Amino acid sequence: MADQQQDVDQERSAADGAEQQKPASPKGRIRLGTQAKLFLFAAAVVVVECIVAYLCLPGAARSAAVAAADMPESVDPESLLEIPQEDEGLSQIEVDLGEYSVTAFQPRSGTALRIDFHLYGTIKQDDHEAFEAAMATYQNRIRDQVLAIVRGCELNDLTDAGLGLIKRRILAKVNETFGKQLLQSIVFSDFSFMEQ
Repeated sequence: MADQQQDVDQERSAADGAEQQKPASPKGRIRLGTQAKLFLFAAAVVVVECIVAYLCLPGAARSAAVAAADMPESVDPESLLEIPQEDEGLSQIEVDLGEYSVTAFQPRSGTALRIDFHLYGTIKQDDHEAFEAAMATYQNRIRDQVLAIVRGCELNDLTDAGLGLIKRRILAKVNETFGKQLLQSIVFSDFSFMEQ
């Protein structure tokens, strides 16, 4: 029986020696592999998002084409970007374009906006007589166009601090109606809007 006990002890020690010779648990390799897979997955998601953004967002050429399509054909978009030069000896004066009170329905939110403002424009002093004549002829058209532009504005256009988009649209429409660029800029006074 002692011999059997010795044989069992030898087998156990041999088994323990074999276990000690086995490589350590592959936990480190599994973690490294899992981290690599997660990194590759995240990289793939970023690449797919970039491709979708590239395909969905318009490029500079397409944005320019959309902006040009929104402009009236008779007004050159480049002329609207020109800054009037004072060094020509022509001073500018302000002219009254009227007071407006507009109610615009917002279908997205189901509310109405009440917009009140006084509109002025600047013209070259030499164009004053031509402006007065054009304004007398087209006064009602100008008023209608201003009302249509303001009613068609989105809420974010009205919350813009400089009201830049609205000013550019009004300027382009008024000058198109006049047939030449009499107005140099648009100025809002007492602008307010309230959601009802």
